[in-house]
Amino acid sequence: MTENSSENKEEGLAEVENPAEDQVADASVEAAEGTSTKEAKEADENELAALTSEAAALKKERKKAVKRYRREEELKPFQAELI
Repeated sequence: MTENSSENKEEGLAEVENPAEDQVADASVEAAEGTSTKEAKEADENELAALTSEAAALKKERKKAVKRYRREEELKPFQAELI
């Protein structure tokens, strides 16, 4: 039983070591392909701008929903009188 667990631990350690090697290999491939960090930075900035505008739109929509909810809650006593 302990032999299996030690084998699993050894396999797990091997799996942990491989991703670091893969990252180094990926970085060297990107450098070889000519992908610059400037392009990556621009893409990140564009994504950030898109997410920021989406967040602003959602915030505005949420404010409207909260106002509508509060207005409806304020009017409930008067609606009960009409019934």
